[in-house]
Amino acid sequence: MCPIMPTVFVIGEDWTLRSLVRAELREHGVEALGMETPEEAARAIAAGTVPSAVVLDATPLGNATAALEFLPRSVPVLVVTS
Repeated sequence: MCPIMPTVFVIGEDWTLRSLVRAELREHGVEALGMETPEEAARAIAAGTVPSAVVLDATPLGNATAALEFLPRSVPVLVVTS
């Protein structure tokens, strides 16, 4: 039986940051999904994909907390700036 890989959303407008973080996570056996905006992540959750964690580039976001209100309270969020 194949173990289920955790899913991490990598959210940020900077495609370089997204791709580097995703590559590193995938190398460690994590399914990392890159998204440009929190709204994209909200749509993914509405479609049934719930992340184990979120990596968020907060540079372009004025209020990162408000942007992530759609996340379940149990999902850890790592905020980075590029």
